[in-house]
Amino acid sequence: MNWIQVATTRFELFILVFARVFTVFSTVPIFGTSQIPTQAKIAFSYFVVLILFPVIPLPKELPSSLILYFFMLGKEILFGLIIGYVSFILFSGIQIGGQIIDLLIGFGLANVINPISNIQVSIMGNFQYIIALLVFVSMNGHFYLLLALSQSFHIVPVGTMQLSAKAFLTFDSFLSKMFVIAFELAFPSVAALFITNIALGVISRFVPQLNVFFVGFAITIFVGFLVTIITLNGLMAFHARVFHDIFSEMMAMMRVLR
Repeated sequence: MNWIQVATTRFELFILVFARVFTVFSTVPIFGTSQIPTQAKIAFSYFVVLILFPVIPLPKELPSSLILYFFMLGKEILFGLIIGYVSFILFSGIQIGGQIIDLLIGFGLANVINPISNIQVSIMGNFQYIIALLVFVSMNGHFYLLLALSQSFHIVPVGTMQLSAKAFLTFDSFLSKMFVIAFELAFPSVAALFITNIALGVISRFVPQLNVFFVGFAITIFVGFLVTIITLNGLMAFHARVFHDIFSEMMAMMRVLR
């Protein structure tokens, strides 16, 4: 089978499949980063579509009206955005957890630009995000994203996406899960720093001559870094669990969109 010929003779269907694939690659972690040029994303999406096009279920008939065709194209773009942002939201929970740690340590005022998402984040938030990306690549998460993308055409064939109240409720549960992930990530540091602040308060009552503000700032930084180092091994397992949830949540989201 000449894949180039198939793509050109069924160009309208090829565009629909390409719209979904390119939209997903523009929003998911790693593939959707600003460090990857748009031309590279387009070329990679075209290559993936050439592989998927002969093996995925395709509609036998297309809308006769151009307006209905663009409506179908819009549904494919919307589907790609929803699936991409499901994975991005759970990744954002990891970054928010790092920002909570920064606020307690005292690094909340020192922000840097995250080269992955091109937004201003805190130091620990950027650190947690980079660690998450490294773990994601090490467990072949990018291959699982490609697998989930190919499965999406079997779960929700081209042009069959349906938005319902259940889909909005499912997406809302993903937003709430983002904050659960952030709290779970920041909990060890929050607990340790809470105990540290209580101890500093007790010391200030018994030793009023001590400048607690000056000493406490250094102690909270030390405790924050110490807890981060101690929990680093557990952090890897935590990220692995989050990534497993990403793929299961993406599949769950696809099922409510069909």
